[in-house]
Amino acid sequence: MAISIINSLNFPTTPRNNVEIHQQGDVMTPLMLRQLWTLIETTQANMLLKLDDASLAQWLLKQFQTNSPLDREQTSILNAYIRSKLSLIRDLAQERM
Repeated sequence: MAISIINSLNFPTTPRNNVEIHQQGDVMTPLMLRQLWTLIETTQANMLLKLDDASLAQWLLKQFQTNSPLDREQTSILNAYIRSKLSLIRDLAQERM
């Protein structure tokens, strides 16, 4: 009885590891987050403040990839994350001035 109820819920039948990999592929990993915020904290504040949004996002992405090569999907995820955090990045840089 319990098995038929579980089967009727249409849970994915893929192994747990595959599901976790897929989920991690859609978001920033903890390692990526740590590396990005370390990069931001170690970058001179005036550098973070003088660039326009597009240039800052591109610069951070290039700097990140210098130390940690990314595939196309990871690059896209990181770029979207950076763009969503530009105001916070600038606020933190301004506080360091």
